[in-house]
This record gives sequence, structure tokens and C-alpha cells, in this order.
Amino acid sequence: MTDHSPQVAAFLESVESRWLALLPGLLPHGFASKVLDGRANGKLAVEVSSATYFALIEAWSNAACLDVTVLDRATGKSTVLSAGSCADKGELDNRL
Repeated sequence: MTDHSPQVAAFLESVESRWLALLPGLLPHGFASKVLDGRANGKLAVEVSSATYFALIEAWSNAACLDVTVLDRATGKSTVLSAGSCADKGELDNRL
């Protein structure tokens, strides 16, 4: 069952607002992004791409969970940079 409480919604809102604040600094370096809104199901995802990398940032409201995976387009190798629950907003900011 999905928890639609204000606290849960606030986590996903925090992820999106923090990402949108960071994005302008990446745009001049050839990065593009797209927010995939799955809030109705308790999830938010951000796809980030450049000529060299593709990244997927996934946030789940049920555990205040944030995962970041990066794919190197040249090698085809992906790396999980972070995964799991965020203890607080500071940890959320650090992961992004």
C-alpha cells in the first residue's frame, strides 16, 4: 500500500526541488534531464544524460529511499553511486 501522507509527499518534493536547483549548473556542460513523475505510485525518477554518461536517480517515498546509478556510455558499465534510505535532508543533498 502506498503512503500518501504529507511527510512522504514532502520527500519526493524535496528530491525534485533539489534536483531542479542543481540542474542549471549542469546544462552548460552538455547535460540534459527529464523528471519522470510517478508520485501516484510513490516514486519519482530523474533521467540525466550527456554524450558520455546516462544516470538514473530514483526516489521512493515508502522509505525515503534515493538510489543513483550511472552508466558510462563508452564502456557500457554501470555503477551504483548510492542506494538506500536517506537519514535526513543533508544526506539527500549529498547524494544528489
